Amino acid sequence: MSAQQKKETKAPKAAKAPKEAKAAKAPKEAKAAKAPKEAKAAKAAKAPKDAKVVKPPKDPKAAKSQPKAPKVPKEAKGAKQPKVPKPHKDPKSAKAAKGPKKVKDVKGPKGAKVAQGAKKPLKAGKKTDASGKKVAAGGKKAKPVNKKVENLKKALAAKKAIKKGTKTRLKKKIRTSVIFHRPKTLVLPRDPKFPKKSLQSRNKLDQYAVIRSPVATESAMKKIEDHNTLVFYVDLKANKHHIKDAVRKLYQVKIVQVNTMVTGLGKKKAYVRLTSDYDAVEVANKIGVI
Repeated sequence: MSAQQKKETKAPKAAKAPKEAKAAKAPKEAKAAKAPKEAKAAKAAKAPKDAKVVKPPKDPKAAKSQPKAPKVPKEAKGAKQPKVPKPHKDPKSAKAAKGPKKVKDVKGPKGAKVAQGAKKPLKAGKKTDASGKKVAAGGKKAKPVNKKVENLKKALAAKKAIKKGTKTRLKKKIRTSVIFHRPKTLVLPRDPKFPKKSLQSRNKLDQYAVIRSPVATESAMKKIEDHNTLVFYVDLKANKHHIKDAVRKLYQVKIVQVNTMVTGLGKKKAYVRLTSDYDAVEVANKIGVI
C-alpha cells in the first residue's frame, strides 16, 4: 500500500469541543437574584430619621383620678431564703476518705519512663537534690564526708597549735637612734569605790600651831613703835603664807609684808608689818605684850 492509502485508512481524530461547551458557566443573574423594585420602594416610603413622633398631651386631672397600684412590700418582692450552715468538715477524715495520692510516672533524661515512686533525676547545675543532699556543679552527688577522718584532722591541727604555740615570734625592731621614747598608753583617772581612810587627817599647821608666842624684847618694842611691825615666834615648818593667814585670822588685821629669820638657838622669828589703817601698838595691847 502506498503512503496515501495508509493515511486514508486511519480513523479521523475526534473533533475538539469548543471552550464554551467545556464549562458552561451560569449567568451572574442566576447566582444572586436581585430584590424586586417594589421592595426598594417600600424602604424609601419609610419616615425620615429627622422626623419626630408627636405624642398627645397628658391630662393631669385624668391621671390623678386613676387609682394607683398598691405597693408591694420589699420582703414580698425578693424574699431571700435563710442560709443553711454547712456541716464542718474534718480535713484528716476527708484525706482518709480520698485515699492515698496517685504517684505520677516520672520521665528519665531521654523520655524513658521510670518506675512509680522513684525520684526525678538531677539536673545539671543544681546544688541539692530532692532529699536536700549537696550535689556537685556537674550534677554528680558529692562524696560522703567521713566524720572520723575529719575529727582526726582537727585533732592534728590542735596538736600542732599547742606544740608550736599560737603566738609567733616577732622580728626585732632595728633602732637607728640611742634615744628611746616610751610609748603612750591609756591612763584612766582614779575612780575609788571606797575611801582608804575612814577619817580625813586634821590640818596640823592651823593658826594656833603656826604662831607660838609674841616677842616682848626691847628691840621688838622698838619695831612696834617705829615701824608698825609685830614680832612672833613661829613653827619651823611654817612659811610666810602660813604666817600671814594665821595673823589675819587671829587679830583681824591687814598685812603688807612678812619676813622670817631662824635664830642660833633653832627658833624661827617672824616680822609682820601691818598697813597704815591698823596700829601695831593697839594690837600689842590686845595681845598683852605692852
